[in-house]
Amino acid sequence: MTETHDGRQRDPHIDLIKAVFALAVVMVHCMRPGWDGSATRFEIWFGSALAILVTPAFLFCAGFLAAHSEPISGALLVRRYRRLLAPYLVATLMAEAYHMALPEAPPRPGGVLHNLIHDLLLADAFGPYYFVFHMLLLTPVGVFLSRMPVRARQALWVVFLVAGAVRSVDVWIKWPGLEPQLGVFMLVRNPFIYWGFYLSGWEFRLAERTVRNFLDRRREVLLPLAMTTVTGGAVEAWFTPGWQTPWLSYPLIYGVLLALLLSPVARPGSGGQKLVRWLSERTYSFYLFHLFFVLTALRFLPHPPGDFALARFVCHYAAGVVGVTLVVLGRERLAAIVPRQRTQ
Repeated sequence: MTETHDGRQRDPHIDLIKAVFALAVVMVHCMRPGWDGSATRFEIWFGSALAILVTPAFLFCAGFLAAHSEPISGALLVRRYRRLLAPYLVATLMAEAYHMALPEAPPRPGGVLHNLIHDLLLADAFGPYYFVFHMLLLTPVGVFLSRMPVRARQALWVVFLVAGAVRSVDVWIKWPGLEPQLGVFMLVRNPFIYWGFYLSGWEFRLAERTVRNFLDRRREVLLPLAMTTVTGGAVEAWFTPGWQTPWLSYPLIYGVLLALLLSPVARPGSGGQKLVRWLSERTYSFYLFHLFFVLTALRFLPHPPGDFALARFVCHYAAGVVGVTLVVLGRERLAAIVPRQRTQ
């Protein structure tokens, strides 16, 4: 293992999860959501599956990377907030400009300043930014987690796991009746649905050696079990109209995470390993900035109503991945040039 930015060893499987979902989050938003009347059955099935998985996977990785057995210092908290807030503020300001340049139909309520304050505080400049909302709250929560007695922290983890499971079953039964603009807005910001995944990542990190030994000894049993769980959830979802099935919550999410944690990883130093690490280190950029490119592509090259045009989907996806990649490379090139100029 190599080291992360904070000097701790990095886990290649966590890099793999982050890399896979950095690409998956772009794919999700190249498809119409389930409440769009023109969405095809494939989009409702496959797109919704990815949408269910993305935020829990990112939160699991965030909890893993944030976990500390020693109390988290104020200096570390400030560094984490700086890494979280700086790109978020830039993305939100860009999103406000995007909304003004390409107004939505119907138009957003409120004035420019009202919308800016609302979007900054509730992470709503783009709908998927709700992940940042959770991270803004979970980052200081990590300070308390690092100071809690082990049994108390694990009891809290169990509470959120149970609450999330119960709430997820209730949500997916009622999903067709949720009003997209308000019901879904509140749903995706519900801590009881999502924080259990962050705590799972935290606990996995602190018990990693023990858990890894357990997984490695039982890989031949657990990997087929994980794949069977994922396949069963996907098959059931296809035959369940409107995704009204609780199977799609915890079994599918943890089945995918388990499968990726048990998957072979690329050989250190290989091209595959370098690509996975590159994507992993830029996951946040993909999450924040892909929508500018995908939504623009969808606006000017939309899917035909009731039809999933594969060629257009490829164009939308390429716009998102290539667009963010160019932005990231340009930013990193600029960051490398500016310090050199200052030292001359």
